[in-house]
Formats: sequence, C-alpha cells, structure tokens
Amino acid sequence: MKKTRAGVGLQWLVASSIVLCLLVMMSITVWQGYRSSSALLIAAANDSAQQLGVLLNERAERLLDPAEGALRILSFDPLVQAQTLEQRLERLPVMTETLRSNRTLSAVYAGYANGDFFLLRRTREGAQLGERVMPEAVAFLVQSVEQGVAEGEVAGRWLIYDAEGKQLENWPQPDYQFNPRTRPWYQDAIARPGLILTDPYVFFTTNEVGISMATHGAQGGVIGLDASVNDLGGEVSDLRLTPGTEIALLSGKDEVIAYTDLQKVFRRDVDGVSLASLGELDVPILEQVRKLPEPPRKPQLLSYQGEDWYVLNLSLGKIGESEGYILIAMPAAELLAGVRDTLRKQTRWVLVLTAVLLLIGWALGQRLGRPLKLLADQVEQLASFDFTTPIGVHSRISEVNDLSKVVARMAKAIGNFQTITITLSQERQLERMLDVVLEQLIKIAGGRGGAVYLCDEDAGILRRAGVSHSEHYPENMPLTDDLREAPARSLAALLDDEHRYLTLALRDRQEVLLGVLAVEVSPLLPNESVRSLRRFLGSLAGTLAVAIETRQLFADQQVLLESIIRLLAAAIDAKSPYTGGHCDRVPQLAEMLLEQAQATEQGPLADFQLTDEERYAFRIAAWLHDCGKITSPEYIVDKATKLENYTTEFTRYVPVLKCFGAMLMCVTGRGWQQVRRLMN
Repeated sequence: MKKTRAGVGLQWLVASSIVLCLLVMMSITVWQGYRSSSALLIAAANDSAQQLGVLLNERAERLLDPAEGALRILSFDPLVQAQTLEQRLERLPVMTETLRSNRTLSAVYAGYANGDFFLLRRTREGAQLGERVMPEAVAFLVQSVEQGVAEGEVAGRWLIYDAEGKQLENWPQPDYQFNPRTRPWYQDAIARPGLILTDPYVFFTTNEVGISMATHGAQGGVIGLDASVNDLGGEVSDLRLTPGTEIALLSGKDEVIAYTDLQKVFRRDVDGVSLASLGELDVPILEQVRKLPEPPRKPQLLSYQGEDWYVLNLSLGKIGESEGYILIAMPAAELLAGVRDTLRKQTRWVLVLTAVLLLIGWALGQRLGRPLKLLADQVEQLASFDFTTPIGVHSRISEVNDLSKVVARMAKAIGNFQTITITLSQERQLERMLDVVLEQLIKIAGGRGGAVYLCDEDAGILRRAGVSHSEHYPENMPLTDDLREAPARSLAALLDDEHRYLTLALRDRQEVLLGVLAVEVSPLLPNESVRSLRRFLGSLAGTLAVAIETRQLFADQQVLLESIIRLLAAAIDAKSPYTGGHCDRVPQLAEMLLEQAQATEQGPLADFQLTDEERYAFRIAAWLHDCGKITSPEYIVDKATKLENYTTEFTRYVPVLKCFGAMLMCVTGRGWQQVRRLMN
C-alpha cells in the first residue's frame, strides 16, 4: 500500500505563511531602505566632494585673479626702481593697501638686480620670528636686505609697524642673509616675460604653504606676491564626513599642499623645510587611490587590507604653475554606520514583529483550522461507516462553508443510498419499498415530489404504485405505444411544464418494461449536477427494476400457492355434501378470531400482535387444517349431520377452540377464558 505523506497543520501553515510573507516583505523593505539610504549617503558624500573641488577652484581663482591684477599694477610702481631703503619705505602705504585689499596675500616684495630685497608681510602679536617675538599692536613686518652698504657687507633689518603705518620697532639683523637672485621666482620672472607662478612650497620665513607670483618690473627689478594656501587646508579639514576620512590636496608634482594633519605636510631635513610627497605622507589608502588606472570621479568602492573604502580622485584647477588634485578615501564602515545601525534596529523590530505575528498566525490558524478539523473528524466517521453523525460546520471562510455543505450533501446522499440499499434488500412489501426508495431519491434530487408507475398489462395502463405530492402525478395513464417505446420521454411530456423532472424507464433483465420512475429536480441544481444525477439514477434503475421484478414474482408465487391451497380445500369439501363448505369457512372464522384478538386493548391480549409474515402463515395454516382428508375415504369424511351454517360449525369445533385456548394459555396464562369471552 502506498504510504500517505504527512501533511502540515493548517495553524502551522497559516502562521508560517504570514511570518514568511512578513519576513520577505520586511526583508525587501529593510534591504531596499538600506540600499537607498546608503546610496543617498554616498551621493551626499559625492556632492560634498564635488562641492569641495568647486570651492577649492573658486578659492584658487579668488587667490590668483586679484593678486595678478595687483601685481600688474605694482610692476609700474616706483618701488621697482627704488635704490635705497628710504625710497622703498615711501612706497609702504601702497604695499600695505595691497595686502589689506586681498586677505589671501601674505606678503608683497621686490627683488633687485644688485641683490637687494624689500618685503612687507602681515604678522600678529606674539608671533615668533627667529628669536624675536612680535610686540603689541603689531600689524606689518618689513624685511629689508641691502647689498654693498659697506664693502662686502649685507645690511639686514626688520621694521615693525602697526595698522596705522606707525613704526613700532627697528631691529637690525646682520645675520639675515637672503639673495633674491637665487630664488626660482626671481629667476623665472627674469627669464620669461609676463607673470609667472611657482608650485606650492614652504615660505622661508613663516613656514606657511603657499605660492609665489612675480613679474619683471617695467623699469627693472622684479615685483612679487606671496599667497598662502592655508585656507585650502581648512576647507579640506571641514569636508571630513567621518573621523576616519582621509583627504589630501596635492600639486601636480604629487607634493602635499593640504592635509588634515598639518605636521605631516612639511618635510624637515638639513636643507630646511619643504613639502612632503604623497609617499612621505604615509597614508597607504591614498597611495592606492593614486595608483588606480582610471581616476574615480565618483565614489568607487575599493577594498584594501580587509577594509572597504569609498574613494575619489578629483582634478582641480591651477594651484600655482601646474594643476592640482584632491584624493579622498572614506571608510565604508564609518560612512554607512548610521544606516547600518538603523538596519540593525529595523531588524530587531522585524524579529519582534515576527514573533508577535507568529502568535497571531498560530491563533488565527487554530481558529481557521478548527472547523476543518471538526469536518475531518466527521468525514472520518463516514469512513468508519457511521452515517448517524451529523455533518456540518460553521466558519467565516466561505470555502470551508462550501466544503461543509458539499460533504453534508455527500453524507446525506450516502445515507439515502444506504437506506435505498437496505430497503431493496429487506423490504418485502412492494408498495412500501417503492415509497421508501422514492422518498430517498427525492431527497437526493433536492426536489419536492416524485412517482413510480408500474405497468398493468391486463388493464393496459400505467398504475401509480408510489407517489409523493400526488397533485402533480395522475393516478393512472394509458399504456400507449409511445410509452412502451420511449417511456421516459413520453412520461415527461405528459407531466406539467412548471416543474423540472428526471424520468427513467424500469426494465427487467429481459428488457421488458416494468414501469417508469419520475423524480422532481430542484430548479437550483446546476445542469452538470442534473446530468450526474441522471447517471446515478440510471445505474440505480436496474437494481430497482430487479427488486420490483423479484417482489412481483414472489407475490405471484403467493397467489399461486393460495390458489392451489384453495383448490385443495374445494376438492376436500366436494368429497362430502355433509361438510357444507367447512374448509372455506374455517379460515374465515380464524381470520375473525385473529382480528378480534389483535383489536383487544385491555387484558392479557392487549399486547398481542402478529407480523404480516405471521398472519400469512396463520392464514395458510387455516386453509390447510383439513388437507389430510384429501386421501381419506368418503365414509370417514362424512358427518352424522349436515353443517349448514356458522353456528353449527362453531359448536362442532369447540374442542378445536379449546386447543387454541391452550395455545394462548402457554403465551398469556389465561387463554381459555379469553377465548370464552370471544365466543360469547
């Protein structure tokens, strides 16, 4: 036998379905939210980086353009051809105004062909310059170098001024050795016409990172400006979206112009202070970004030493003589930390909600599954051949209710079919059998009435043998040729048109027409169900026809037997004229006695009743009480006197009645007295 696979309980199915759908939906929602938030953060980081590039370019333009204009004007100033310190100090107001007009400029200076140098720079109170500390109210510092003051001497001097141009200090600096003719800005300005820019470098005096721009004066000498790029480093630090973000601003020579840690920007050696290269910065992830074959202009995921980074390489405009660029590396763990924390919180909420919905799904599954479990138990009773259990459950689910109704109809149909089977096999009375079978068929069809017609060949009619709601069915119908050839169709045509009928012919094993079955069908029954019902009734019609034929044969046998017995009794009465029809009158008297005994409502015979079979046996016995006389000689059969009426018959057979009373006494204990009462 093929094993039945174990199923899943409805409560588990409902609970797991709800939880699974929730998990899938929430997982998709959370994951999509995580991806969207991550994309937004990355896009925001990209926007910030792009804005930084734009800002740095704007700062560079604001740094260079005004300075270039100021430098071109100064190239025509008398400062360019001044020969002494006094002449140069006369141009100090022009130089201070140049610095005031552009906050990015840190110094204005002039270099001369004889090696003289004159510089004005901003300074502040407390600033350290060598071993000197700037005094209070300081605003500007003048650094002057004069060659040839004395033979082979260089006169160096620092002059301190306040914001109003008042001299505060005059510090001679004999050790201050500076020859502008050795500096790149001077050499480039002499070698090339027009304005020149240097790459960023560390200023000698202030150790600030900046660029120098210079041009050859109209009347000799070189005029120059120093522009600090420290503000660009501040912008770089402000862009750090996370504590671990690495940002570096580099020149075209891969020298670090700005970095979050200013100490790493400078390289100190025996030659002085210079800008560190990218390799000397010692930030491996930025080196990896620089080595990428295709510079990432948008955030690109890069894995390095087991850690994920979002990296960018943005080109900038000119910062000095060459174009610069900015390298950015943001740790993915830090950049997406907030999103991942939100993801963890949402996951916890999903788990809590899953647990709650699991309980709700379990309870809902039990509520939904209880009617199905009850229905399954009821069907199990049907499978155990117990058709007494009522079938039906109530549920809020329409499909369960539909299933319950179908199973209930099936159970009723099985019960009706069982009743039909039992009736066909056990009921001996034809009319009673037809009534029971017809009633069950009407229940199966869902109709209100029906009828069974049997053929009466002697009368040439169809006689109604069983009926329910007789107003629709005539008692007799003529047995026409149409009824013989197509009984079902012909009967349906004879019935009224207001109702829906199923008609079937009943034929015996020799295909002889026994009758016709007509059952009213519910108008609500679908056509497919009507066709199925017709097939069922068609298979049942043969069994019903055999049962009818069997009972008709049995009835014919009974009639034949009684006819033979009556013939035998008539032969016995004919042997002697003195009996006066004794064999015919005794059964009548016996029937009268039996009717009186069964009609008694009080006394010992109040409960006395015989079944139809017992009555039939009693009647046969009454007819056969003298059957032995058929072989007796006539002189023995003849009576002394002739029996002419029931009175003499009754008195002659008092001993017989006494015997009958003795029989009843065995049953009731007072049989003879009861018989005497009946005789009186």
